[in-house]
Amino acid sequence: MIRLDARRINASTVGDYSWYSDLVYFDGPLICLFRGSGYKDALYVWLDNSERANRWCLIPVSRSTLDSYLNQRMSLREIIQSSEYTYICNHYAETGRKNYSILHVDSFPDEYMPDEDSYLYEEICTDDALLLKQERTSSYMLGLDNQLFINDLSVIPKVFEQLYSFHYGLAHLGRLSIRNTMLRLMGNWTGGISAVNIFSGLKSVIPVLHRPEISSLQYNSPGHIELNLLPDLAQSVQDASVRVENELIYDRLEKMYKNTYTYFREHGLSGFDEDGGIEIRNIDNDTTEICVSV
Repeated sequence: MIRLDARRINASTVGDYSWYSDLVYFDGPLICLFRGSGYKDALYVWLDNSERANRWCLIPVSRSTLDSYLNQRMSLREIIQSSEYTYICNHYAETGRKNYSILHVDSFPDEYMPDEDSYLYEEICTDDALLLKQERTSSYMLGLDNQLFINDLSVIPKVFEQLYSFHYGLAHLGRLSIRNTMLRLMGNWTGGISAVNIFSGLKSVIPVLHRPEISSLQYNSPGHIELNLLPDLAQSVQDASVRVENELIYDRLEKMYKNTYTYFREHGLSGFDEDGGIEIRNIDNDTTEICVSV
């Protein structure tokens, strides 16, 4: 592999990123999307390999930059050239060890620089990448009305974020990274307080690209919080909220939950095991009818 004019750093310096999906795949992943815990996601790009290791480049990208790349308004080359620096990761397959270094973009080798035409064309996209191209965020007004106290200003966005995260997880179960997170969280389900852990844990599955971003605030009554997010998910949250606002429906849902929880616990079905493990079992029609009877 090419010798780089880079400085070794600790993994903690890179930041907290986790794999979300592969964008380009040919005999192995070539470009991946990593979700970030801060204000940026990252593109993880394969560069080179030796007999012992694969070399990758991690490029933190803002929400707008990633959107431009997904929609072919910006090439991979332009993203690298517009960055101040990139992170280099040498991944040693045999031991699993990873060495990180930081490389100033001025020292980025020409041999590794993508072509000028390095756009994310549909012809090279994975199925996940094509879906990401189709998912466009837009403006949504979260209404505020009636008397508001200072604690409401933190509670309202928090509850909305939890519901949005839950609906995001359900809507994206086809993505392996999200499905694995859902299985892990549901495997620890014991009812009660663990429900809070599920909602908070699901926040980690959403890339910065799709997180609700505040566009404007107006706190007077009636007021609003203007958010930029996935509109279909916001509508799902709104529909569910309107549904449970009806007292009769809420009581029936609560009764159904208790009956379902009791039945699952008594029969040792997945998600309610004492050891928190996940066991896949087939549930027949008779079982389904018993669970939903209220």
